[in-house]
Amino acid sequence: MARTLVTHCKHLDGAARMLDSLSHKSVLARGFVMVQREDGALVRAAKDLNAGDVVQLTFADEQKRAVIDPPADAGKPRGKGKPGGDQGSLF
Repeated sequence: MARTLVTHCKHLDGAARMLDSLSHKSVLARGFVMVQREDGALVRAAKDLNAGDVVQLTFADEQKRAVIDPPADAGKPRGKGKPGGDQGSLF
């Protein structure tokens, strides 16, 4: 019976280590962050966010709220195309 108990303890320890390795918390501990919308939905890509969206950032040690800024180039005027772009056909 003692041998069976030791075997079960080893199996349980292995399962606990496996569970820890698959947990999102171990990923957060490596420096990643989980981003969620206000309604709790996960944000999987930056393209899914718009300027002004409020998100919840979950780090390994705590959570913070953030507001998404507009893209850095949003306020810049677009430059003209290549010089001579409206030149027309040369043939």
